[in-house]
Amino acid sequence: QVLRYAIDESHLQSVDTASVKAAIRLNGYFEDSYRRIRSFVAEDMCEDPPKVLLSLLPDTFDTKTAIAIGKELQNVSERTVMNYLKELCRSRLLRKSKAGHYEKIIYDKSGKFNMTDNEPSPPDCNG
Repeated sequence: QVLRYAIDESHLQSVDTASVKAAIRLNGYFEDSYRRIRSFVAEDMCEDPPKVLLSLLPDTFDTKTAIAIGKELQNVSERTVMNYLKELCRSRLLRKSKAGHYEKIIYDKSGKFNMTDNEPSPPDCNG
């Protein structure tokens, strides 16, 4: 609105429809940019052993499955698997959907991810 006022296309008494539409488009641009950046940052925020476990797990799984795969294929303890799950959640590579159940957050090249069109809230991965 202010930019349009500066070039004598509008006034400052109220916000017009064109400015609202432009603000919505600008917000969409910033959200898409954030998602694209987030896909790169998420990978860098997590150590390799948890990412190896993540690659061995299906897209949705429960704690029991993660522990079994971690013990069998990575030769790590139950506590270590739980720490890996917590780190993966903190890095936003994994989401705890409900008690004992997890979903991978899969980013594509456009920055969108597989669960919703909005950034998931910070997960609680304490067990």
